[in-house]
Amino acid sequence: MQVCRYASTAGIRAGLRHPWGHSCTCTGNWLPEFAGIFRQNSGGFWLQEPGAASLGPSEPTPYEFNQMMNPLIDELIELERGLEMSVFSVQTNRRQQEYVHAHLSLARLDHMARIQVCGHAVSLSSNISEMTHDVLDLPLRDPRQVLYDKSAWLNAPPEQQEQMRKRTGVIFTEFDRLPGWYSLTMCPPDPMHLIHLGTTKFILRDILLLPGMMTPRAHQAADDSPLFEKLTSGKAEQYRHLEVVLYAVLFVAWKEDDDLIPDGLHTRGSRNSKSYKFQQKQAKNLLDMRRKVHHYDRQPRNTQPTLVSCGSVQSRQLIYRTILRYCLAVKIVHSRQVSCADLAYARRLFSRVAVDFARLNIPLTPNWHYLQHLVDSMLKFGSADQFWTFYYEQFNRKLLRVNKNGHTMGVLETTMARGFLKRAAAHRLVHDLQSIGDPRPDDISTISYVLGVMRNGPEHKLQHGMLNAVLAGEAHFCGQERIALATTSAQVNWMDNDHRPFWDMVIDFCNTQINEAVVYSYGAPPNGGVRLEPRGSTRCFPYVHHGGIRFGNDFQTQGKSSRYGYIKDLTPVLIRRIYQCTFQLEDQDEPHRILCAVIQRFTPALEQAVLPWDEYVDRLEVQSWAYDELEPPKVVGVNVFTGVFALGDIELNFGRYWLTFAMKPVEPEAFEG
Repeated sequence: MQVCRYASTAGIRAGLRHPWGHSCTCTGNWLPEFAGIFRQNSGGFWLQEPGAASLGPSEPTPYEFNQMMNPLIDELIELERGLEMSVFSVQTNRRQQEYVHAHLSLARLDHMARIQVCGHAVSLSSNISEMTHDVLDLPLRDPRQVLYDKSAWLNAPPEQQEQMRKRTGVIFTEFDRLPGWYSLTMCPPDPMHLIHLGTTKFILRDILLLPGMMTPRAHQAADDSPLFEKLTSGKAEQYRHLEVVLYAVLFVAWKEDDDLIPDGLHTRGSRNSKSYKFQQKQAKNLLDMRRKVHHYDRQPRNTQPTLVSCGSVQSRQLIYRTILRYCLAVKIVHSRQVSCADLAYARRLFSRVAVDFARLNIPLTPNWHYLQHLVDSMLKFGSADQFWTFYYEQFNRKLLRVNKNGHTMGVLETTMARGFLKRAAAHRLVHDLQSIGDPRPDDISTISYVLGVMRNGPEHKLQHGMLNAVLAGEAHFCGQERIALATTSAQVNWMDNDHRPFWDMVIDFCNTQINEAVVYSYGAPPNGGVRLEPRGSTRCFPYVHHGGIRFGNDFQTQGKSSRYGYIKDLTPVLIRRIYQCTFQLEDQDEPHRILCAVIQRFTPALEQAVLPWDEYVDRLEVQSWAYDELEPPKVVGVNVFTGVFALGDIELNFGRYWLTFAMKPVEPEAFEG
């Protein structure tokens, strides 16, 4: 039996109240995509060096990090070779002993953890070559040469290791002990830190907010600010959601009365304003970098760059077009289903965006270079959602929220580690005593006594290996149901005004789902008729989960935040109710249940809006609809929902429209244009 695993490791440090530590999360690849993101379906580990006095307030040294990773790597090597486990067989409906092999195929790491775990960095001799040559013309690294350099570094004296690292750019880490491990292809760049917390945050902060591109207009109302005044510690998911609507937000903020973005430069502000000072600081940084390049190229003195030539070009039209291309590229890399042609197009878009920003005299961060390598990783691992670290960062956040009762600087962690080591020593003692060939009565009584006093001992059966339990059919992963109902629901009285208009429609839908009987509401029962009782037969759920996506209704408070959704052909709908009807059919012991939803489709606009993103409307998956107009209600099954969208409105000279921005589909084929 073959099992493939994904691993994510990250350092945890949140101020002085929390010590530095490392967490590692392992996820199997046999789960569906919507179920693999749940923390219940992942195994988490808190890594600490054996015998360490404390986790400590600072980052561990490479030696300490290797000591923390050593037990995990040993177990992965054992799984690679194969372990005999009790596996549940679907064919025989019994457990049987089989050898299980597991292989670590992907490590999801941020950029700094990637350097620490993989031991790879750019060598001094290649710093210039990547900037002066085309990426496709660069020579490829030989994996055998990389492995040779790592082995040479490991066997070199400590005083020579640093020189070898600067020359080759690699060091040996614990992960290099894994068979077939080649970190350059198994550790792709992390899209969360690279895009959402990297380039997107850079655009909002260094291009839009700090230079003053989003300053309020003259005589603008205080509550009509197009964007927040200052950028605080935003979360990756917030930036990702903003990427879906950013181009529309900028168009609403910058358009004039003629529904066009003016062709001109934005005012730089007064000399004492924060925006002007930031522009000057940005120009000085760019001037320093250009002078270094000018000196390196040995150009004449009379062509040296000046501070005026390094000032950013604040053209709203040029910046808007560039940001629109950026949002389109991000939309492509986060699609559930992408082709090689789509990825090549996204690479060209990222390159064009970086070049355009550079031509506008905007100094860029290294993240814009790493974006070019993201597409290469997607050719192997698929969509960027397959290897971003957002869900694992959520696990780390839950670890940080553990109540430590005022014990800081690793005191509580050290106490827990010491207790773990004591229990491990007790288990080793029991194992040694049980291995005695001819035990004496004193040995047997000692074993019984130690087992009785040990907490979480094997006789309590409280700690089971999750992988063993699942393979043996004794435990189940959480959240594998395609449709999951809310934990609470309300009893429906069909005579109430809130539900009475939908009674007949629900009955008609139930008749299409049941072939053994005829459902009716009132009056004389037909042949084989089953009545949908006014009371006690139906419950109203605030929301359901379909394919890991939540769909709610606009009737109950718990579901109003998710009351919009897509059905087939990217048709947006408003979900009015979610009902579950229960019938007791003849010759059936179990009651028959039908789950349905009352929806209202959006109404197409009589005159389509003309917007600046119409050229990319199919790829961006944005549509315009008649404002505040809905079609009559209709009852459908909840399995027809195909995704969710963000809803906004825009007012133009020729009308007001609803805008729908596709965000997340249930199926890969749902959002195909």
